[in-house]
Amino acid sequence: MRLITLLLVLAAAGLAPARAQQAVPPLAEAQHQYPGQQAAYVTLREDLTVEIRHDSVQVLARHQHDMLHLGTQSAAYAFDQVHSGSFSKLLKLEAHTLVPVPGAEGKYKTLRVTDFTQRADTRDGVFYDDTRKTTFSFPAVAPGTRTVTDYTIRHPDARFLLPFYFGSYVPVRHAEVTITAPKSVQLNYKLFNAEKLPISFTKREQGGSVVYRWAADNLPAATHDEDAPEVAYYLPHVVFYIEQATVAGRPQQLLGGVPQLYTMYADFVKRIQPHDSPALKHRVDSLVAGAATPEERARRIYYWVQDHVRYIAFEQGMRGFVPHAAGLVYERRYGDCKDMANLTTEMLRLAGLKSYLTWVGTRDLPY
Repeated sequence: MRLITLLLVLAAAGLAPARAQQAVPPLAEAQHQYPGQQAAYVTLREDLTVEIRHDSVQVLARHQHDMLHLGTQSAAYAFDQVHSGSFSKLLKLEAHTLVPVPGAEGKYKTLRVTDFTQRADTRDGVFYDDTRKTTFSFPAVAPGTRTVTDYTIRHPDARFLLPFYFGSYVPVRHAEVTITAPKSVQLNYKLFNAEKLPISFTKREQGGSVVYRWAADNLPAATHDEDAPEVAYYLPHVVFYIEQATVAGRPQQLLGGVPQLYTMYADFVKRIQPHDSPALKHRVDSLVAGAATPEERARRIYYWVQDHVRYIAFEQGMRGFVPHAAGLVYERRYGDCKDMANLTTEMLRLAGLKSYLTWVGTRDLPY
């Protein structure tokens, strides 16, 4: 009872004991451990819970970032942001600065962030994207303070989970990710770039669930040189995916391998809305008239699409995966890569050529 009363008094006074699970080193010790660094993460943690909701497999992800500020220029890290969208819905966001109380070791005054701004997350090369970003700034950032971000994301489709990276742009004292899933869920994972990093892994049963845990300590700040490849090529990370889950009493295949990945993308193609376009057939006939060989017909169609259809990218929900109908793209004269691919494929077929949609990888990922 006395402990509860003490905690209430501390909270009323705006004070709170350190809440991070990892021990926070004294400022001088941390500055010596990370020379030249303006800040370091005490904890970089993600806890995921797999849930069966109605007829879908969803994931609730809680992210906790605890940064200790070391240098006089650490205010550069006072700004933070959280991204959300159709496949990652922001449910809760809390942020605060922990200011050390003079003469009271391990005690902090809590200054909460109250001003959050949400706006569209625009990116170069993308005309419209439904991704949103919530931005905010921590108050009173100075050497010795800690800035803590705690937010929860719901992934309504478990197939679109993001990897967890063991590292950041500043040193990381402790990085950890856990996944708690029902026993009826078959989960798998792959580690990348972790050959020289001692990442611990445990798997244990807890009631009707299985808990997977990966952790690593004392990670150096990641460097990224100009014109270097994306961080997935060199930063240690774990990719996890759900192979199968029991939904409504029946086993449901998700991403167990290439066949399941093909099924997912084939379903995207099946969702293309029909759109008849006699004008498209007329255009193809006029383009290939007089072409002596199949190669010549294909060449004319390819360069016509390249020269007459403007690239405009859309990434709004499933529009990031499902192309528009070829006739609609032809009429509008614009579309993104998958729209132009679908138009080209249909035009080749109308010209009597065999043509198929296919997967094309991205150099942003090494796999």
